[in-house]
Amino acid sequence: MNSINQQSKIVVFGGSFNPPGIHHREIVKALAKQFDLVIILPCGFRPDKASHKNITDEQKRHMIEKTFVDLKKCEISFIDLEKGEYTRTYELDKQLQKVYGDNLWYAVGTDLIQGGSRGQSEIQSSWFRGPELWQNLNFAVITRVDMPASPADLPPKNISVPFDHCGSSSEIRKRVTQSKSFSDLVLPEVEAYIIKNNLYKN
Repeated sequence: MNSINQQSKIVVFGGSFNPPGIHHREIVKALAKQFDLVIILPCGFRPDKASHKNITDEQKRHMIEKTFVDLKKCEISFIDLEKGEYTRTYELDKQLQKVYGDNLWYAVGTDLIQGGSRGQSEIQSSWFRGPELWQNLNFAVITRVDMPASPADLPPKNISVPFDHCGSSSEIRKRVTQSKSFSDLVLPEVEAYIIKNNLYKN
């Protein structure tokens, strides 16, 4: 585990990582420039995500380790995968504070904060106890060049994390399904693992 203390600034980067791509790796690098520690936290099974049925938790874990294991200032937490279910952010924050203290931040994309000024962001409208989280949590907003954040939509406690790398897990899965090259979107080790195990074909 990385050396941390109560003054350390820690950010939680949660996601499906199904599969983890180069863009995820670049997000971690961007976050590491502003934080003392990046906790990469793949979520457990979510029934509302059809793509979660494509691979096993063990296969996902293997690809995640290949993608992130060599990066500095980060650690991977498999607490969700180990129990096989998704932990909502409200409950996750309580669990993590017991381990890391209360100087926790949560990385989110600008797509999750759009409409925040009207109380209509995805965080406010769809997350469990969303309005409460919006007011109380610290958010590290990943701002892509092609998807800037409106200042009015930003949550009360936020910092901006500039990011200019494209890519998405859905695009990776789409290319695999269509038997198109996806080598520009994942690390070579992950590409080889997906091909060897015939993942995302169905």
